[in-house]
Amino acid sequence: MCFLWRPATLKDWSRTLKDKKAWCCTTVVKQGRKDCNYGKSISEEMLEKCFLDAFNVLCAVKLQ
Repeated sequence: MCFLWRPATLKDWSRTLKDKKAWCCTTVVKQGRKDCNYGKSISEEMLEKCFLDAFNVLCAVKLQ
């Protein structure tokens, strides 16, 4: 998986009571934000929802 044309890493965020996972730029995880100004994170839940929405649209188009 690439995130902003770079490899991405699944990272656990356990700052809250509820464990969360997010995909983030591998450069940010390994070398820090100074080496990747555009290193944003995408929550796993959001990515799954986007994938399912896109899949459902493709299925609906195929059924027509």
